[in-house]
Amino acid sequence: MGVDLERKRLFVAAVANNALEVVGLTDGKVIKSLGGLKETQDAQFLGGDFNKLYVSSLDGHVRVFQGSQSGKEIQSLPGPETMDGVYYDASLERIYMTGGRWYGTPEASPGWIYVYQQKDSDHYGVISKIKIKTRPGSGTSLLVPQFDTFYVASQAIGDQEARDTSIRARTMRIPS
Repeated sequence: MGVDLERKRLFVAAVANNALEVVGLTDGKVIKSLGGLKETQDAQFLGGDFNKLYVSSLDGHVRVFQGSQSGKEIQSLPGPETMDGVYYDASLERIYMTGGRWYGTPEASPGWIYVYQQKDSDHYGVISKIKIKTRPGSGTSLLVPQFDTFYVASQAIGDQEARDTSIRARTMRIPS
């Protein structure tokens, strides 16, 4: 979910509708529905000068939308299948997206982090794809820019124990 406190809007993944719904915080009514998104998973909104909405879905894409009322799609970027979280780091002008969550299929997807560098106000490019040390089921994540750290959790699958991995955001290296 993402929230726009200035315009009092909530961005909610509507998985069953293959959409992202924009809901008014004051009345709880759907203001707009952004369709054509396969199994939307996460959204992050950045207001102010950024005015962008980042939406991730299970089709392995992160979409960048103009955050204004138009909701115009600016760019669609490739990403990991079974993706989970999407984050924007304003200080580095990067988008981080994780994938690899296990949805009960016979084989768990490998864990991945995709990193996109902002080229200009409306364009991004993939700068890194990191496979998370043979950890299927890695997807749930959290970016903490103040600590220069990106955390990724791996769930327990079979005899694999749950664990977390931390990665330095600036260098994209796993600390030893």
